[in-house]
Amino acid sequence: MKCPYCGNPDTKVIDSRPAEDGSSIRRRRACDICGKRFTTYEKIETIPLIIIKKDNNREQYSRQKIENGIIRACYKRPVPTEKIQQAVNNIETKVFSLEEKEIPSSVVGELVMDELKDLDEVAYVRFASVYREFKDVNTFMDELKKILDKEKNETYKLTISYDGTRYQGWQRQATTDNTIQHILEWSIGKLVGYRVRVDGSGRTDAGVHARGQVASVQLSKLYDVKELKDSINRYLPEDIRIMKVELMKNGFHARKSAKGKKYEYYIDCREKPDVFSRRYCYHYPHKLDIEAMREAADYMIGPKNFTSFTDDSENKDPVRRVTNIKIVSNGEKLRITYYGTGFMYHMVRIMTGTLLEVGTGEREASMIPVVIAAEDRSLAGFLAPAMGAVFKKSVLLMPLLSILKMQGKNRRQEHRRLK
Repeated sequence: MKCPYCGNPDTKVIDSRPAEDGSSIRRRRACDICGKRFTTYEKIETIPLIIIKKDNNREQYSRQKIENGIIRACYKRPVPTEKIQQAVNNIETKVFSLEEKEIPSSVVGELVMDELKDLDEVAYVRFASVYREFKDVNTFMDELKKILDKEKNETYKLTISYDGTRYQGWQRQATTDNTIQHILEWSIGKLVGYRVRVDGSGRTDAGVHARGQVASVQLSKLYDVKELKDSINRYLPEDIRIMKVELMKNGFHARKSAKGKKYEYYIDCREKPDVFSRRYCYHYPHKLDIEAMREAADYMIGPKNFTSFTDDSENKDPVRRVTNIKIVSNGEKLRITYYGTGFMYHMVRIMTGTLLEVGTGEREASMIPVVIAAEDRSLAGFLAPAMGAVFKKSVLLMPLLSILKMQGKNRRQEHRRLK
């Protein structure tokens, strides 16, 4: 929240409590630059999401319509109900993450197509035949050819680093081209001469950085991986870099192959921020009780409902497994490392804000289980700024062939060591 006195874009919440009528949350904020304090009120947005149809008529968004369309497309196909529900959840999450009051029906339709393409190819063609309104056999065959050509494509794994300061997050959006995913797709498409789809192992918020983001892309021919890496980088801006390209087999997909993620959050506790790390480190000039923060972090470990720690109130599956949280401090700088199967919208940053409040004594570590059980965002800590967050890496499910190769390599190394 921007400070109304000095214009500082980053202010912190020092107190949150329900307003008297219970319809809003009163937040008391403080500015670290000018020291002034001010009050804001958070209210639920009651205006429903509106879908703009092809004839420009408006109607209220309906999850049921999406679900019914996918069920019809999957009729008599071997697609479990759970997979259909998960596809609908994925579409709905993407729709609401656009944060728009009105969305064209074409945007929703393309999201459904993207999900069906991975879910079931027959269902995809069925839905496409209605949604794309094929005028003749040729247009239908063109869509079918895309699926058949997919089998001939080569899949590449990209390891990517980026400075997220000036970007609106990872995921492509209907309202802006300034996202990491869009820029990667544009750059690779420019290189190969046709449109491509880049799938990331996870999304990062606006302003969040990455050192080991993993993505997958399918290309129509075999490339030398080093030449491909260098060629893509020539099209990319300097704050986005492909660090490594690998040729993959066995249907590798960055998001579906990801079984875990690692985030790091950096905090500068000195009185004055470090000039050289200020864009990648949250300046929080307070003395922190590290042991209390570690105690609080222990309560966050395990499979839990993290509704209190996300700003995505529409998420239908808020259960996540946090496997470990490490807090390392040298007195001046602090690094919090989060390991888990996945993290929701703003989850890492809200957990960080909560731990910092424990560190300063604003809240007790023993109250963390109460915050989790309440499933109420207003009871958790402030949203730590994006600048300190880094998506470190994804832990991937390795194809069987890769596992066997690695096991063979390890056996050979052990054999040489014993000799």
